[in-house]
Amino acid sequence: MGKSSSPPEPPDPVQTSQAQAAANKETAIAQAGLNAVNQVTPYGNLTYANIGNWSDGTPRYQANVSLSPEQQSILNAQNRADLGLANLGADYTSRIRDATASPFSLDQFGPAPTADNAARGRYEEALMARLNPQLERDRSALEQRMADQGISLGSEAYGTAFGLQGQKENDARMQSILAGGDEMARMYGLERTAYQDRIGNALLERNQPINEVAGLMSGSGVQMPSFVNTPQTGVAPTDVLGAYGLQQKGQQAEAAGNASNNQATAGLIGSAAMAAAMFF
Repeated sequence: MGKSSSPPEPPDPVQTSQAQAAANKETAIAQAGLNAVNQVTPYGNLTYANIGNWSDGTPRYQANVSLSPEQQSILNAQNRADLGLANLGADYTSRIRDATASPFSLDQFGPAPTADNAARGRYEEALMARLNPQLERDRSALEQRMADQGISLGSEAYGTAFGLQGQKENDARMQSILAGGDEMARMYGLERTAYQDRIGNALLERNQPINEVAGLMSGSGVQMPSFVNTPQTGVAPTDVLGAYGLQQKGQQAEAAGNASNNQATAGLIGSAAMAAAMFF
């Protein structure tokens, strides 16, 4: 008789998935070990070390970076210099406290300079005091020339000559006024510059400790560590349905084959029985 044609029992999906998960885990462990390749350079090394296992028994690795002796000495010197600057900057903070103990105020410099019109007037008067004697001598000399030439007061020539003299005197006065304005502007500029210099010097004295501490602290910034890329291990998901389906298809094919064999065997037996009945 042939084998039974009853359908096979379906495979246990839990056992199938566990077997697939175990295979995936072993693959991941192998990949992690292959990815953890040590690197050796003239400046330092990168090495991987097994430091035990995770809670599920998976190996646990650690990446270690080490510098060459020369590079390590340079790093140590830089760290000492940075630490020294940071400590010095911290010590200098007391200077900032002293410099900024009181609010900064412009009142300590007195009122800001302004244009001094009174000084301008005095300068104009001083210029005119020097010009007036010369203008008077020029007018007296002109009068004498008019008399010597017989040009009488009220004549056209007399009026023209003294008109020109008046313009000359007026131009001299205008020049004095303009010179007074220029002198006032010059004096205002000098006073304004001196005023601003006093403010600038006071601010410099106030801000210098702050700038010193900022400069010291900026040279001692914390160097954040840089880490190497962790090797990436790809783990395929457990194909539970696929494993179950393949096994089920195989068992179904085997069951179908057994059923076909059983039918063929039964047919042969029936034919043999009929032949035997014909002879008896």
